[in-house]
Amino acid sequence: VPPKGATVVVADCGAMSRETVDHDDVERRALRVVRDTFRRGGSVLIPVDTFAAGVEVMILLQRLFQADGLSYPLVFASSKASQYTDRLRTLIEFVNDGVFSEEHEEAFPGVSMANTQEEIDALPTAKCIIAQSSADFTAGFGASLLAEHLADSMSAVILPQPLPAAPSRDADAPP
Repeated sequence: VPPKGATVVVADCGAMSRETVDHDDVERRALRVVRDTFRRGGSVLIPVDTFAAGVEVMILLQRLFQADGLSYPLVFASSKASQYTDRLRTLIEFVNDGVFSEEHEEAFPGVSMANTQEEIDALPTAKCIIAQSSADFTAGFGASLLAEHLADSMSAVILPQPLPAAPSRDADAPP
């Protein structure tokens, strides 16, 4: 159960291609939580269940950052993160030409890959961590990420579905 003050939101950020979801509402809720959390100096943890959903979330966040003139580190955290680097660069070229430009050597500037908790800890404090997958929250690296974010009242967790033992709080509720 999250402590009072922790922001926990259920908003399936990877649902953008599903017809049954109000895409704009999902985006607005999630992006509002991200923006508010960064403004108060916290970090955001967004679990996704597929690599493609992670890329989709990164694109949404890049658009938010560009529109608001913000610059925050994005971290794709997975025990297999190093295997995703080349795949990410290739996918971004095809998925969103606006993100990839000749000005940047990296396909997704500002995105780090992290294989361990130590790699995440070495990054600045206000960051957005996109973790694959929420199923990994039961033990090890994923469990420590979730516990850290739930315990920090300045941070937020945006879940694709409710955790069995954790009630969710709506983004419109006061933090």
